[in-house]
Amino acid sequence: MSHVLGIQIRVRPTGRRSFYAVENIVGYPLFLCMFGLVAVAGLTSSSGWPFGLAAAALVVYLIRGALQQNFVATVDQDGTLTFKGLGRSTTTRVSDIRRIGYARFGHGAHFAYVFTFTGGSASLGGGLAPRALTRLILTENPSVSDQRPAWAQRR
Repeated sequence: MSHVLGIQIRVRPTGRRSFYAVENIVGYPLFLCMFGLVAVAGLTSSSGWPFGLAAAALVVYLIRGALQQNFVATVDQDGTLTFKGLGRSTTTRVSDIRRIGYARFGHGAHFAYVFTFTGGSASLGGGLAPRALTRLILTENPSVSDQRPAWAQRR
């Protein structure tokens, strides 16, 4: 195992590097359980059903978000970059990445790095793993347009 800025990155014997969006892997199940319990408690109570209904709607919204979000990005030795989530998988090559951006969701509490490539785009959570992936992409393909905010580029 290799450590980059405190992030544990598994380097397999095949040369594959994996970048895990830990905040998504931990956050989604935690909030699903928390609001799921509130929904069950509220819906089974005679006076708490409005809160239970709101919590159940929030659980459905979180499940939808979890299905659309990527949780891991892997880079193979041949330059193949794969973003994997619960509901989808996107594959491209590191050399096809054209732009790296930064997007905020909601009221700015959640953010993600957006990797735009020929034929589409993919995002990966806003923690340390996408920063390490960004550094890897910028070293292998310096022609990539880095459109992250100035404070994110310094890290």
